Amino acid sequence: MPPCLTSLCWLKIVFQLPLLRPRYNGFLLGRFIPKTRFSHQCTTNSSCAEVNPDIEPPLRKHRDHTSVLRALSSCVQPSEDAPDFRVGGDPWLGHTRRLKMHLMARARGRLAARLAIRDYFPNDIVGIAKEVPRIERLLPITTPNDVLKRHSEGKLSAVEAMDRLILLLAPQHAWKLYSEIAPEEDWSVDMLHRLLDLLCATNGGLSESPLFPPNSDMSALPDPEELYFMDEFSSFTTAAGTQSTTQLSVSETLDSSSKVEETELDPETFEIPGESVEASVIGLWSVHGPAEQLFQKQREKLRTSAAYCSMIRGASRFKSPSRALQLADEAWAMDEGDACLDATTYSSLVRSLSHLDEPNIWPLARSILDRFVSSAQTPTVELFSSTLNALAESTLKLNKIPPSVAPTLDIMKQYVAVGLGLLEELRQLGFEPSLGVMANMLKIIHFAHPSFSHIRAGESTDFYGYCASDLVDSFLNELDYRFRHIQPPSRDELRAMDDSAFFPIAMRIANSEFNLSLGNKINQLLVGSEDRRFFLSTSQGMRGYVISYALLVMSYIEGDKEDPLQVCERIDLLYRTHRQIILSTGRLLTRMVTLLCELLSSLSPQDGLKITVLHDNDESRRKMEAKNLAYICLSRLFMDMVEQLPLTEDFRTKKSTPTLLKSLLNHSSTNPNLAVSVAAHVLERLKLSAAKAASDTSKYAQPEKRQTYNDPLFIEEMIHLVLPATTQLIRSVGSVGHTSKSQQLATRRTLTTLHEWFVYAIEHKAVSWKWVIPLVELLFEQDFDVNEDDLWALLGQLSLTPFVPDNREEANYASKIMAPVLAILENSAPPKTFSMPVIVQQRQNILTTVRRVLREACENAPEAAAQSEDDFSVHKDSSSHLRADAS
Repeated sequence: MPPCLTSLCWLKIVFQLPLLRPRYNGFLLGRFIPKTRFSHQCTTNSSCAEVNPDIEPPLRKHRDHTSVLRALSSCVQPSEDAPDFRVGGDPWLGHTRRLKMHLMARARGRLAARLAIRDYFPNDIVGIAKEVPRIERLLPITTPNDVLKRHSEGKLSAVEAMDRLILLLAPQHAWKLYSEIAPEEDWSVDMLHRLLDLLCATNGGLSESPLFPPNSDMSALPDPEELYFMDEFSSFTTAAGTQSTTQLSVSETLDSSSKVEETELDPETFEIPGESVEASVIGLWSVHGPAEQLFQKQREKLRTSAAYCSMIRGASRFKSPSRALQLADEAWAMDEGDACLDATTYSSLVRSLSHLDEPNIWPLARSILDRFVSSAQTPTVELFSSTLNALAESTLKLNKIPPSVAPTLDIMKQYVAVGLGLLEELRQLGFEPSLGVMANMLKIIHFAHPSFSHIRAGESTDFYGYCASDLVDSFLNELDYRFRHIQPPSRDELRAMDDSAFFPIAMRIANSEFNLSLGNKINQLLVGSEDRRFFLSTSQGMRGYVISYALLVMSYIEGDKEDPLQVCERIDLLYRTHRQIILSTGRLLTRMVTLLCELLSSLSPQDGLKITVLHDNDESRRKMEAKNLAYICLSRLFMDMVEQLPLTEDFRTKKSTPTLLKSLLNHSSTNPNLAVSVAAHVLERLKLSAAKAASDTSKYAQPEKRQTYNDPLFIEEMIHLVLPATTQLIRSVGSVGHTSKSQQLATRRTLTTLHEWFVYAIEHKAVSWKWVIPLVELLFEQDFDVNEDDLWALLGQLSLTPFVPDNREEANYASKIMAPVLAILENSAPPKTFSMPVIVQQRQNILTTVRRVLREACENAPEAAAQSEDDFSVHKDSSSHLRADAS
């Protein structure tokens, strides 16, 4: 595939897809698409592509970037020598479970590439984007290292070098110039203030704040995808920092192992506990850092309101409220009094109060707000949002404390009352509440109750909570009116970090209060009339929103099964819309598989002959349509699960795999064509896995382990899936009397898929008497060409496998089916005078052993036994299915 799927030419292909006609392999795309799996069978038949094309563009109703890319990827023939195209290239085509890691790696790679380019190529576009808006004439753009080099050579003065380093946002290089290279330079007051601003904003170069990516060089602009995964970068960096700082002694090493276990990522929410983040030294304000050293050394020049504002904002941003309050007390003691701090500094100071080790932060926040009122400054929405954010974070912290340790319930009730009062005061001042204000208010109300873990443990008997559905509904009405009639939102607008938390917390409230109408209203506002998913600016916010909405929809589906067709349509729409999150979340995946399997079982009659009595034709038709759609959804889910698994992973170890496979096997008669297609798709993936595993083993000398492609149980289950479907398709065509070209082609493809599974099982030594007898019977009935070497390999494995039939009738039936096969192979065996007597003798021994196994099975089998439902003779089960379909 081309390296860039987002270029203009591929966009043209996407928009022109509705104009294509069904002849995809023939007239229109024949010169551009390579031959696919069955193209060798229809090279002389031009109508082959018209009947059942290999490439099916997605329907306009369900088309999105993922479905289009998957359709385009089907044009590519995979090779074991090349990288797996499902992993390489565009990660949207890769394993869904590892999609996030692909995107994070790509964002990190882009950042590393930019840093490397700045080291070797001074005139890069990043520097131009930063300096050109401030410099009217074009100057040679240089890197921070080049600035220091030119200063050491005498080409730049210290003042000019410092000015360039501040423009490049290089705090480490700027501090090195100040403290080491030019320590005796007499810096101006303006330059010292600019340097202090840079050091406070970046914590001396080790940034870990909502405004900058973690531990990145600020001389390069952050990548948008890096900002999207900022929280997860912070989680991984914090876990690594916690692990590295606790390996000082034997006892500390034991403690570090427990800390690492506590900071492991949740596989479903990809979050780590907040305590581990605060305990890490990464991202905290450095008391002995460059900013503090500069502020103490130049105290005479920096004893100004602007310098105190910079220091307070830096200490507040990097989770050091005690130092921020100490600096604020010093600033308030100056001549300007309360007016020395601006509104932004007051907002940062109030926001940082949630990091204090105090249960009730409202008295301290109230005192700070009183000082702001006495300063006679104009209040801002940011100040209200910061105050509500501090109360929300404190409420979340109190929710985790057992009630027996501290009286937290009364404090949380007070926070709810204070939050509602602040919201009302904001409206009285004439301000419209922002999304951040709404989100923080909803957090306070939602988490103001005892934790469920404490209730289950018996630590709290007072269970109460607040219902926030009405408040969320009023917020949605206000936002809908604002988006429609006042100012529609734009993707390019600058927003606060609190704004991205509104939709996830609103959907979480709808899920916890079991309000589907509210959840649909939230989803309609976000993605209904317009795509406003840019409000979910972080990956954790997007994931939390989708998980809450999917759980809410599936909970209502489990309780409402009166109309099975509508239930199946809702499941199908939910999976199509949020496919990637569902596949990458074990809880959602298991719940959806269980739901579909229960729905299929409820729609299937206990006895196939009972469906002859149907009183309501419309009701029976809707049930059949629902059953077919449920089987389609389950098959699509199974194929996507196979696609998104790594090549070295055992598919059967997944939690939802046994239930899913069992349901596909039991209900394969619902859509036999789809069952065969699923088997063909899985076989293609397994062949690629086996080829790449063999290639990797030869290249890297890796020991081969049990994987999906060589698991005998998985291969046997897949053959049990395709064998009844093939039998049903062939006999249904034969019962009609005459066959068309399309039916002949479908029959040939079905037999080809069955034969490929037959050969694949022989290659991986997964032969079993359970499926060999009906499969051999079917292939010989249809006069399908079977390679003689494959038959000898089959008999060689059967000779080493014991045959234990349920009764003598089954043993006699197996002997009857295998007798002509053994006779044909015995007649085709070369004479004893053949030049290779060893092979001749081995084949004679195989024939003798197989006949002896069959004879002993007939002699040792019981005389009469009840026929089990899972009889290996699939032709008997298929006949019952045909009688039911005919009736």
